[in-house]
Amino acid sequence: MIFKLNTEFHKKVSKAYEEMKHEPDKLEVKNAYSALIMEMDTLYNKILEKDYIRIAWDKKPYKNVNEMIKDSLDINNLRLLSSSAGFGSLGNEFPDNPLLDESGYFLQGRPLLWNDIFRVLHDIYGHIIWGFGFDAVGEENAYRAHCGQFSRLAIKALTTETRGQSSWVNFGPYAGSKPTIYADQKIGILPNFCFEIY
Repeated sequence: MIFKLNTEFHKKVSKAYEEMKHEPDKLEVKNAYSALIMEMDTLYNKILEKDYIRIAWDKKPYKNVNEMIKDSLDINNLRLLSSSAGFGSLGNEFPDNPLLDESGYFLQGRPLLWNDIFRVLHDIYGHIIWGFGFDAVGEENAYRAHCGQFSRLAIKALTTETRGQSSWVNFGPYAGSKPTIYADQKIGILPNFCFEIY
C-alpha cells in the first residue's frame, strides 16, 4: 500500500527541520544515533551473510528507482555513491556527525562510513524491495517501511535522516530547484509531532 502525502504536515516537518539545532553532544541525540548505528550494523550484516547483492562504488547515482531495481534484478548489483562524493548541498559544515565515522566495513578497499551503510540499507529496504520512487511520496513510504525495522529510540534519528530531510528538500525553501538542493546534514531530534503516522 502506498500512502499519500499530507502536504501541510510535511511543510511543518520541513520548518521543524529548518529550525532544528545541530546538537550532536546532547545525550538524547547521542543515544538515538548510537541506537541507529547499532541496528544498522545488524541489518548490514544480514545483507553480507545472504550475499544476494553486490555493492560497488559509482560516481553516477541512479536517475530513478526503476533503473536501480533493474540493476539489482538483472545483474544483482547496487551502485553506491560515496558520502564523501555527495553529502548535502549548501556546503555548511556540521562537525561531530556520527554517520561520518568509519564503520569498520570496507568496499573495494575503501572504508565505508556509517552514512554509506545507511544509503545501502535505504536503497534496498526503502526503495528496491517496495519499488518506492525517489520523489516525496516514495521517500515518505520508504520512511514508513524503515520504521518497522528499527527501535523507538533509533527512529528518532531515522526520522531526522529521512522524513526530516526529505520534507525540507520537497517542501522547504528550495523545493523544486534544479538541480536539487539537499538539506544540511544536521544532527538532532525533531519535535514529537514529526514522528506521527497520519
